Amino acid sequence: MRSNTLARDYRIFAALGLVAPFVAWIAGGSKGLQGMMLGLGAAGFGVTALVLITNLVGTLAKYGAAKRSGTALIVLAFLLKIPLFLVVGGVAIKTGGAAIPCFAGAVMLVYFSLVAWAAARS
Repeated sequence: MRSNTLARDYRIFAALGLVAPFVAWIAGGSKGLQGMMLGLGAAGFGVTALVLITNLVGTLAKYGAAKRSGTALIVLAFLLKIPLFLVVGGVAIKTGGAAIPCFAGAVMLVYFSLVAWAAARS
């Protein structure tokens, strides 16, 4: 299989998401697992908010105004992304041990996967 084909397959990203916590648990014990899960959750929320705001902007450009309640929730989620990272990162720092590098690794895993997927689509 070509790398382009692999980067478009959602099963690869699902497998990464399932294997990463196991690897974090092996490498860092329970604190590593906590950090990985915090990072995957926060980054997953961030990517979801990014995709929704991108789709919203595309819809607005194409069709005009959208429903206000849905638009407000999407924009709020996008704006809450950074404070969420700060809070969740603070929890990882307070947990200590392997939670900090596993949190950072989870965030990088999600965003690097997003970049690979976007590059394969272009």
